[in-house]
Amino acid sequence: MRQSMKDADGFSLVELMVAVLVVAIGLLGLAALQTTGLSGNHNAYLRTQATLLAQDMADRMMANRGGLTAYTGGVCNVPQPQTNPPSCTASQTAMAADDLLRWNQALQTQLPSSKGTVTLVAGGIYTITIQWVEHENNPSNNTNISVQKNYVMSFQP
Repeated sequence: MRQSMKDADGFSLVELMVAVLVVAIGLLGLAALQTTGLSGNHNAYLRTQATLLAQDMADRMMANRGGLTAYTGGVCNVPQPQTNPPSCTASQTAMAADDLLRWNQALQTQLPSSKGTVTLVAGGIYTITIQWVEHENNPSNNTNISVQKNYVMSFQP
C-alpha cells in the first residue's frame, strides 16, 4: 500500500494547478461579461435620454402652437440663455428660440456629441431627430468603436 501512495505523490499539486487555472479563466470571463453589461447599460441609458429629450421638445412645441414654424430650421445659435425664460407676453418666436436653446443645451450635457433638429414634414407633421455617438465593442478585434445613433420621432401637435 505504501508503494501506491508513493506513486501518487505530486498528483494533488497538479489537480490544484488545473483547478486554479480553470477558476482564473472563469473569473476573466466574468469580468468580460461585467464590462459588456456595463457598456450595454450605458448605451441603453443614452437611448432613454434621447427619447426623453425628443418628448421634451414635442411638449414644448405643443405648449407654443402659435410659434411652431419657429422651431424648424436647425440649431439655435444664441450664445447664452436668458436668465429667466420669456414671459407669457413674449412673442411666440422668442419662446421658440429660447426653447430651442435650452433643448440644445440639454442635448449637449446629456448625450455625447449630440445634435437635434426639428423639421416640418407635411400636413402639420413634425419630425424631431436626435443624433449622438455611442461606443460599442467590436468583437472581431476587441476594440471600442464609435457609432453614430439616431432617434427619430414624428408627431402632429
